[in-house]
Amino acid sequence: MSIETALKRMVASNEPGAIVLQGRWGVGKTYFWRQQIIRPALTKLSDTRYSYVSLFGINSLAELKTALAFATDEFDREARIRHRRHGKFGWLWEAKDWAFKGFWKSTGWLPDVLASTPKVGASVVKIYERAAFFLVRKRIICFDDIERHGRNLDVKDFLGLVSYLVDQRACRVVVILNSEELGGDQATWNAMREKVFDGELTYQPSIAETVALGLSEVQKEPWHAVTRSSLETLGISNIRLIRRVASFMRRAFEVCPAGELRPETVEHMAKALAILVYSVHGQGEGAPPVAMVMQSGLYSPLIAYMREEENQTEQEKRWSELLENYPLSLHETLDNALLGMVQAGYPDSNALCSAIAEFEADAGLRSKRNAWEKAWRWYHDTIADNGQKIVEAFEQAWPGVSAVENAVNLQSLAGLLRLLGRADLATRYIHEWVAQRSVGRIRELDLDEMSSFRRIEDQEILEAVAKVRKAADYDLTLQAAFDTIKNDLVRHDDRAIAAFSRASPEEIVQIIEANPGRDLKSVITRMLKLPKNSSQPSWYRAGDNMQRACEIVAARSPLNADRMNNWVDIKANLGTSNPEASTTSRN
Repeated sequence: MSIETALKRMVASNEPGAIVLQGRWGVGKTYFWRQQIIRPALTKLSDTRYSYVSLFGINSLAELKTALAFATDEFDREARIRHRRHGKFGWLWEAKDWAFKGFWKSTGWLPDVLASTPKVGASVVKIYERAAFFLVRKRIICFDDIERHGRNLDVKDFLGLVSYLVDQRACRVVVILNSEELGGDQATWNAMREKVFDGELTYQPSIAETVALGLSEVQKEPWHAVTRSSLETLGISNIRLIRRVASFMRRAFEVCPAGELRPETVEHMAKALAILVYSVHGQGEGAPPVAMVMQSGLYSPLIAYMREEENQTEQEKRWSELLENYPLSLHETLDNALLGMVQAGYPDSNALCSAIAEFEADAGLRSKRNAWEKAWRWYHDTIADNGQKIVEAFEQAWPGVSAVENAVNLQSLAGLLRLLGRADLATRYIHEWVAQRSVGRIRELDLDEMSSFRRIEDQEILEAVAKVRKAADYDLTLQAAFDTIKNDLVRHDDRAIAAFSRASPEEIVQIIEANPGRDLKSVITRMLKLPKNSSQPSWYRAGDNMQRACEIVAARSPLNADRMNNWVDIKANLGTSNPEASTTSRN
């Protein structure tokens, strides 16, 4: 017999009894009880009565009884309203409702007044509490959050109350708790539970069951199936996270109704929100960091590279594998808008609508990229000897994305094609890729640009790129090179570096003299710290020329010697004729 069947049988029975519904934190015990058990039981107009009380923060048995009394009255008042509207004896329920309202209105103020009255007041308060508790009988009662009760409530008193409600008040009691979190109450609980409860049920649903339960209220939404599949793929078993994903889905589609969007847009948003909500709000559940999630989609080759790093922790390896296998290619604009919504808690309507419009406008290119990703699945998802199938898939997919794909993916494609005996196809694709960037996009052929997240080592690619760069009008004047470096102190520009490699140290000195300003020191420092890249000897020559230029400047005067010493640690040999030379550091 399943847990659901056992609980429904207890609810339907008139026999008093008590049962424990236990399970680890976050699996959705309370939500399961409310959605699957008690709500269906209360939908029919009947005499079934129900009270729900959370013990969170309740500090005494008296407080617990009062909380139970008020929960009882609240439910019964709503039940009377329903019966008055739909039942056969509306006038009788009207009278009962009037009587209950009169009781609570006439006595609701008593505790506060009597509590401030010495001696007599304390006694009357107890009478009031007993009168209120007297109404609790012959009903279903759910006690929740037992492990989070206040310090002064003894679990022995709570268990005594459960026994009293069953034996003396003919109630059916369900106690929901995480038995692993009872702490100091564990010994008392273990000693007394056999005497109090008729049985204990452990709620341990599968991930699929938890996801289905968490999304049970949105089954008719067009995004339900994709969201459910995405949450199961991510392995999310926390009911709060699942419901939060559903909540953000609702907010997003209140801004832009799903019925007005392409199905692929709705699908993408469902997949993206599942992993973004998990990342932002699920750190305690082992979710990958937001930065890693956003990089994984925008720079997918980085994930495979990261997995090869020896210094990765086991946690980072799990994150990398999860993101690599998650079926989503992030769209920079739309996913940044969705991330902003998840982080803020509400959507920026203008930003989200604009991002969705851009996403839908990119449908054609995205379809080609999806085909390219699917082509790689013939390699990654099987150990079959299917080389011909892989080649055919590449021939179909690559031409559509060649103009927008990066050099790292080109390198991977070329290597696999050669392995499969199609070096001719690899050569053709390399030259087409380079040619697409030879006019108007020459900057994309800079080695630093091409190697943004993995070094390009394919000699055929390097030679094709070098040939195009050499044939193009690619030379810069030394002044233009200085300006290029000054305006972009992050990336290395091959043309600018080449200009410094061709210049003499004396020509570089003239440029230094002609360009005073706040960026002067930064340009000098950047050129001196160029990596000694063996595949680019011009980088070594450029750095060496700047070094010699700085030495010339340092030898001109004690002041310039001091500058070069403090700026770039270049010391001039001025002999004893320069007593004013300083070695103090200056900013």
